[in-house]
Amino acid sequence: MNHALEFLPDAMLDVEEAFLWYQAVSQRLSERFQVQLELSLNAIQSNPQAFHLLNAKARCKKLKGFPYLVVYAMRRDVISIIAVIHERKNPTTWKRRIKRR
Repeated sequence: MNHALEFLPDAMLDVEEAFLWYQAVSQRLSERFQVQLELSLNAIQSNPQAFHLLNAKARCKKLKGFPYLVVYAMRRDVISIIAVIHERKNPTTWKRRIKRR
């Protein structure tokens, strides 16, 4: 069963920021980033319980070939994308976003 996805506004900004950074490096790299993000989102939609549990409310999936995590939470049949964040970024970023939800 595929669940509905919703992006928090900050998560959309994360995606845009990462995409633009990779695009400045290489168009091909930005396209690969976009493909890997789409594949990760599809996997999360198909089986949201399959990925790493970060805390009682959030899980994450790593993007293949990129140092980024998709941080998400389930609420009924909706998956909320909380962050698409560099794995070395301070985790308080996504933790604050969960608290604001």
